[in-house]
Amino acid sequence: MDEDRIVDSILVVDDEDPGGCHFHTWVSIMEAIIARYAFKTEAEAKCLVRSSFGGALNGHMAIVMRSRDLEYHWAMLLAHGPQSG
Repeated sequence: MDEDRIVDSILVVDDEDPGGCHFHTWVSIMEAIIARYAFKTEAEAKCLVRSSFGGALNGHMAIVMRSRDLEYHWAMLLAHGPQSG
């Protein structure tokens, strides 16, 4: 994922229904959770998050699907795979 796409205050409009996303904040939280609770280095956490969410901003539904679960759930899923949930 390009670093210049990881910003806050992203506005996505789909069928006249606006939605906002503080993506930089969300990515930072994900990286911190993985580093702390999955015992990964900061570099490993950054690599996991940025390689997994390349399409995270591809429309309103992509943002909704990623924001419906707790950040901890997403972080553990990335760090340990589907068996962690």
